[in-house]
Amino acid sequence: MIILLFSSIPFFSSQVSAAPTSIIYRAPITIYNTQSSATPNPFQQMIQLNESIYKPYISYTASTANFEFSYSNNTIIPAWIESDDSGVLTIWLKLHSIPASSSITIYIDFASLTTNLLSSSGTTGIGEAPQLSPTYGEYDDGASVFNNYWNFAGTSLPAGWTGSGYTIYNGIFIPYSSYAYTTSNFGYNASTIVDFYGNFPAATSANNAAFGFVEQGTGNAGVDAAWTINTNNNQGGTTNAIGQTANNYFYSTGIPGGVNATGFHVYSIYFTPSFVEFSYDYGTPTNFTTNIPSSAYPLGGINIQGPQATLGPFFWLRIRAYPPNGVMPSVRFGSVVPTYTVTFTESGLPSDTQWSVTLNGTTKSSTTNTITFSEPNGKYSYTIATVNKIYVSVPSSGTFAVNGANVNIGITFTRAYIVTFTESGLPSGTMWNVNLSNGQSFSSTTNTITFSEANGTYSYTVATSNKEYAPAQYSGSFIVNGMPVSESITFNLITYKIAFTESGLPSGTNWSVTLNNITKSSSNNTIIFNEPNGYCSYIISGISGYRASSYSGTINVNGNSVSVPINWTIITYPITITENGIPNGIPNGIPNGTSWSATLTGTTFNGKYINITLSSTTNTITFNEPDGSYSYYVHVPFGYAGRTKGNIIVSGQSVYVNVLVTLVILDSAYDYINLVTIAVWVVIIGLIGAAIAVIVRKR
Repeated sequence: MIILLFSSIPFFSSQVSAAPTSIIYRAPITIYNTQSSATPNPFQQMIQLNESIYKPYISYTASTANFEFSYSNNTIIPAWIESDDSGVLTIWLKLHSIPASSSITIYIDFASLTTNLLSSSGTTGIGEAPQLSPTYGEYDDGASVFNNYWNFAGTSLPAGWTGSGYTIYNGIFIPYSSYAYTTSNFGYNASTIVDFYGNFPAATSANNAAFGFVEQGTGNAGVDAAWTINTNNNQGGTTNAIGQTANNYFYSTGIPGGVNATGFHVYSIYFTPSFVEFSYDYGTPTNFTTNIPSSAYPLGGINIQGPQATLGPFFWLRIRAYPPNGVMPSVRFGSVVPTYTVTFTESGLPSDTQWSVTLNGTTKSSTTNTITFSEPNGKYSYTIATVNKIYVSVPSSGTFAVNGANVNIGITFTRAYIVTFTESGLPSGTMWNVNLSNGQSFSSTTNTITFSEANGTYSYTVATSNKEYAPAQYSGSFIVNGMPVSESITFNLITYKIAFTESGLPSGTNWSVTLNNITKSSSNNTIIFNEPNGYCSYIISGISGYRASSYSGTINVNGNSVSVPINWTIITYPITITENGIPNGIPNGIPNGTSWSATLTGTTFNGKYINITLSSTTNTITFNEPDGSYSYYVHVPFGYAGRTKGNIIVSGQSVYVNVLVTLVILDSAYDYINLVTIAVWVVIIGLIGAAIAVIVRKR
């Protein structure tokens, strides 16, 4: 079933786009697809246009029509007038797909009432059904509007048909003992529907005569899915045309209560793999679900079972797209808008040179000196071009406004000279462009851009789509003065700073970084690289005696500078002095845990002098120092003696020193007292000597 939804309530639209030449008025038409799926592409849209809506702008007499249809970009829409019913025109338009639950706006364009836009071309004006024209088929453009179309003009079968006994004379007749149908099969799908216009007479016998999907030797006397006349049917033996389906000699001739008609009508058949619908004049269909043909069949007429009335004439047969869910998009007509003539007049080109104007996306060309458009009120932009590249237009582009009056624009072409920009540095195939101060823009994926300009001074900017590169100079200017001009542009890879910053090394120490196989060294605390976006690997060279916080890694450069801190620390090794011979306690009453000590002096690998004394109550003392040369002195408790000093070298590993200490043996308490007395006198003598030294210095 096809549901037709129309509205003839005019509404005011927003700014109307440019109309074709000779058009003086136009009006918007909005077409709404209310379904949840898009219309097919292409799609045949029915509109029913009441001429009274656009009185006095519209004129149609079957021999003349002053209107046509177009998209907003002025592309003509193939259109075909099916009928004129007391001033209501049924018109079919071949449209692009309309998205689901969406709408498109097209335009009906009006020329003067005396202008005839009827045409069979399908590319200009509007066509009409063949029987409407004064000369049969004179303005028929149905082949440009519908998926498949035949109008039976002349006296011969159309190409791609076969038959016998038929009659064609500006329409086809199917008398008894005749057939005529296509050599190709159609139908058996849910995406198309078949319509034909013509006459079914009253049946005169029980024999089949049909028009639709037919073929000799198939179905019921050649009837597969067609409108049929016979008096032996399931619809009370009506003599009217009814629907009939058949599959391998099993057939359904009509359905009780089904549609029937006689005379001239538009008859339709929607033939799908699961059902067949019959309707006429776009009314409510009858649905057949039994005895459905199991394949596609030819289209045409057949009358071979026995004597029966002659079918016809049939004036046209077509296949069109089936609307979503059988619902034709609805139509609303907008109000008329006047248009005005916009004339571009050129001077300076050699005679018969082709030039063009592109106005709001529509291009027109001419070999004369004028190009005209018809436009409603509004603002417009344009560009000018010519096939003769040694000339350029002044201006080459511009804007203007239509405000209730015609517009005239003069264009002057002058001698031009070649300007060549040559780039270097970009990867092969990279898009780059040159933009001129006069509004022109040129682009290329090769290393040259060439255009023509008249004498004058021009400023320019350059750019590239590859944002990893930048021109060495973004802008400049050149002068055309009667000869070609060449400009060179250098693009450089954009790089970002990668800064390695060290801490912990003595001032002036040389260190180095290798980044992407490039090594840099420095004796200050920063090493700088410059790299483009991407991942970079680095290696930090080792320094004797120091350990780095990181020796290698990967850096992601992503449109910003990167800082990498490197922290150096001195490598130390344990120096362990172990004493042997001092017991845990001292005899003669000295408490356990009395400490002993060791002093380490010397110079580290980097020239630093150290003097460190550590004590312990165990048998070990450990120093942690870097590589270097050192002396040690062990301070033993009173009453002990041994080899208590020496020299060591630290060179990349730990050092161990063993000190043997022995107890000094005393014979008696008297000896002990004497030893203490001697020690005291040693201390006193030492203090006296120090005092004398101080007095001598003061003198």
